[in-house]
Amino acid sequence: LMNVLVAANYLDIKPLVDVLCRTVASMIQGKTPEQICDTFHIKKNPTEQELEEVKKANPWLSEL
Repeated sequence: LMNVLVAANYLDIKPLVDVLCRTVASMIQGKTPEQICDTFHIKKNPTEQELEEVKKANPWLSEL
């Protein structure tokens, strides 16, 4: 689902992006953060190396 969303966004297919965003929103509505992590297979405790890789790939994060 997320790969299709990224691809649709890259290809600027706005109707598909809209549908996929609504789908993701409905999937997380009313769930706890733990349930959302389980639904989307998000690691709850990333390693320091993983955090550094994310920071390098997304330098704008330091501005938050």
